[in-house]
Amino acid sequence: MPMSIEEEVQLLRVVDILEPLSDEELEELARRCPDDHLQAGEIFYTPSDSSERLFILKRGRVRVYRTTNGR
Repeated sequence: MPMSIEEEVQLLRVVDILEPLSDEELEELARRCPDDHLQAGEIFYTPSDSSERLFILKRGRVRVYRTTNGR
């Protein structure tokens, strides 16, 4: 079930780096940000991704790991 804009703003309000933003700016951010739903085991970011992104986890768990070439 999708969150309302008000719920999205409340969520964004508790993110430390977004603290300086006004309610209007947070509302605009909430409207412009995609709301992706992922399945268990789905990869959503790799170090080779070319863009800088901010991920905010609303629900669930994330496993972060780095693989090596065996060196």
